[in-house]
Amino acid sequence: MIAAAASFLMRRRRAALRAAVAAGLLALAVPATSDEMPTIDADDSVASVMDSIREGPSEPAGAMSLQPGGLAPAAAEAATPPGGTRSIAGGGPAAPAPALPPVAPRVLIELYTSQGCAPCPPADALLADLAERADVLPLSLHVDYWDYLGWPDGFARPEFTARQQAYGRRNGERGVYTPQIIIGGVDTLIDAAPADLAALIRSHLREPAAVRVTSRREGERIVLDLAPGALPRGHAAVELVRYLPSRRVAIQGGENIGQTVSYTNIVLSFERLSEWDGRTPLRITVTPRAGMHEALPSDTRHAVLVQEYGRGGLPGKVLAAVTID
Repeated sequence: MIAAAASFLMRRRRAALRAAVAAGLLALAVPATSDEMPTIDADDSVASVMDSIREGPSEPAGAMSLQPGGLAPAAAEAATPPGGTRSIAGGGPAAPAPALPPVAPRVLIELYTSQGCAPCPPADALLADLAERADVLPLSLHVDYWDYLGWPDGFARPEFTARQQAYGRRNGERGVYTPQIIIGGVDTLIDAAPADLAALIRSHLREPAAVRVTSRREGERIVLDLAPGALPRGHAAVELVRYLPSRRVAIQGGENIGQTVSYTNIVLSFERLSEWDGRTPLRITVTPRAGMHEALPSDTRHAVLVQEYGRGGLPGKVLAAVTID
């Protein structure tokens, strides 16, 4: 069993986290008095939202436009010079967009956490601190293997557990654990030490951009242009991420029973938009809420990830992380 296999590691992490908290390295909680952060009680869960996302949008093809964006195929082809931006649209290359400044790069920070995990709240608070930064994209992915203790995490999805397990297989790890932080798809932290995390973020920010991203809004649609950066990369996937900015949860079971814990940038879903060779310019038009208007909370936010995938579909380096609202 996953939890049993990780019990020894968890005891060590708890001791380390207690020491960190005692030394003032980690904030124990986010103030729970803000009127801007909804509180979710046991009878007021986002489970129905998660179920709706599992079932899929009512318009399956609505998230990404496959049309050439306003130009007839012949006109688009005539207007595009050799080497112009390629569109995924069937019907020829897209017309080149006006030159736009590239989107500022962000470092993707994935926190694997659970409402039923006692060592997790300090890491959840650390992620909340990162949300104030413009150079990182911190995301909270809730796993479901703590639910057996008696508190089902309403944010947890088996897909997130599978994603964490895929990272573990790529890294040669024997099991998975919480809290765990993955930085840029390649580096991992067990104990969420702030100094170590800060050093890894600085290291990723110093790297040359693997992908140059520009974006523009056309009504409800977002047009993204991806171009290879300094070094050509291999096969990648382009994914749309839906997430909630913040929620407080009154936990009534499991190891955190009696606590009200704040969560930040809670991932609801990943949606694969396209495959990319990482070498040829690509244009994607995204309508983030297509087919999901009724299912998604009004404060749902969206990001687009470009991530390498290796043999067996195992996740690799994150080439770009871009927020689009």
